Amino acid sequence: MKHLFFSLVICSLFCCSCTQSKKHELTNDEKQQIISEVETQWKISCDGIEQKDAQKTYSVFSSNDGTKYLRELHLFASIEEAEKQYADWFRISNPRNLKLSFNPIIYDVISPDFVVITAIGSLVYLDSVDTEIETNIGYTVLWQKEEEGWKIINMHTSL
Repeated sequence: MKHLFFSLVICSLFCCSCTQSKKHELTNDEKQQIISEVETQWKISCDGIEQKDAQKTYSVFSSNDGTKYLRELHLFASIEEAEKQYADWFRISNPRNLKLSFNPIIYDVISPDFVVITAIGSLVYLDSVDTEIETNIGYTVLWQKEEEGWKIINMHTSL
């Protein structure tokens, strides 16, 4: 009797471990809708840079404590610190014109709640004496769907 009970328990555990709940695979239309939503938020941030508006640039970042921003080898203590540094740069360097462009920009939909952007591009601006400066730039950005919409929770920028 004990052996029968033990065998039934083992068999039940084995059967339970073999059954997997199938995840909902996103359709191409669902992925395109998510990409469109994230793309809209990314454009807001990029427009903020071009308009020299640090508050707009950082409005797409999550306000959660765990949000990270790494630029080159500097990990900002907070998103507020990064926003302040950008605002200072806009004010002190006073670039007259800023233009961001990307080629390529790749959107990887990881799940209905997470998207990664990988982008290579350039930032071109005129300094105070009309010298055009071009800086190559690379981004890796992790987006999370929050109650307010898509927000950046982790970003790495290389110049």
